[in-house]
Amino acid sequence: MPDQGVQRRPLRYLVGVPGAPNYGDEVLVRGWLRWLASNNPDDDVVVDTPHPGGAQALLGEEHPRVKFVDTLWRLCWEAPNEDPWDAARFVTSALRDHGQAPNWIPGLRWVDRADSIHLVGGGFLNDIWPRRLGMLAALAEMNRRGTPTAVTGAGFAPVSARTADLLRALVGELPVVDVRDEASAELIRRPGARSGDDLWVTDLDSLLDRERAAEFDGVLCIQDDIAEVAADDLARRALREIHEWQVDPARIAVVECVPRADRVVFDRLWAVVPQMQFLGWTELLDRGVPAGPGQRWLSTRFHPHLVAAWAGARGTALDVRPDYYGPKHLSLTAAGSTWAVERDGVVVEPGSADPDAFRLHGVEVHRRKVEIARGVYGPGPGA
Repeated sequence: MPDQGVQRRPLRYLVGVPGAPNYGDEVLVRGWLRWLASNNPDDDVVVDTPHPGGAQALLGEEHPRVKFVDTLWRLCWEAPNEDPWDAARFVTSALRDHGQAPNWIPGLRWVDRADSIHLVGGGFLNDIWPRRLGMLAALAEMNRRGTPTAVTGAGFAPVSARTADLLRALVGELPVVDVRDEASAELIRRPGARSGDDLWVTDLDSLLDRERAAEFDGVLCIQDDIAEVAADDLARRALREIHEWQVDPARIAVVECVPRADRVVFDRLWAVVPQMQFLGWTELLDRGVPAGPGQRWLSTRFHPHLVAAWAGARGTALDVRPDYYGPKHLSLTAAGSTWAVERDGVVVEPGSADPDAFRLHGVEVHRRKVEIARGVYGPGPGA
């Protein structure tokens, strides 16, 4: 950060959840850091995440002046209980009086002098993690001070009626709110706020490993976290899918987005399909997702659905928690994904049989994300 007496650089403050790790959260924040590296390379950048150490190791080279902290997340954790209203009150109080959270005063000074605060997309603001609603209180408070704020690619489901009232009150103060699915737009009563997931700000072709994709005819991505379906049931469903594919088992891959959580089904199936290959999360980040035309996929995870559908693979998204994953997967179906969505054995057919329709949708969402970014961060060099 700049020394005293030196002309101050703009400070861009991002809030997200990278570093846990989770493939989707990493590529979302990486995409925005790369955008800033191209358009605002001389600005200071602070990323506020619950996992600053992991995020530094993963993303520390994505912008020449990026730092990672957990300041605003600490405020959410310091709230007196799990009630989102109390979390919002405490975060607001601590931003107004740093003595309410004295341990985090150095980080709060960075928040105070931020030239913009951008809450990066994802599905982390809801009743599954109620304290996190304090993040929206932080943006609302900084907006009252005149700091430019933006929420992009957010997913707010599931929330109770009580939480929805708080959500609408906080979001109602913010000038730039962009969500990724229709359910979130309806919750905040801003029908024009829906564009799509923040991953669209990235060149999705850069997320693909087409060379390795040629090695696989079928790909599984099955989780064992935040799911309302037992791992044994998911393993049996995956085995039925493998039999339906009728492909060489050696040409089947299991890809991991969250360490351990996405290996449980693979370990259950290994005894009967030992030829399958397992690709860890670091391989997806370092090399890309092995997706391409002609493949069949079965995925509970949202971002593999998005990336593989973009690549031309066909598949089925298993909705393992309808109040959380349902809006996410169905948002892609509505946008033209060629994938079906399956919930409790009931299948929602694809929104389109033409993969180009989904790609055209992505181009339009990318345009909107860039328009928002330029409004928050400026037009960038050469504009």
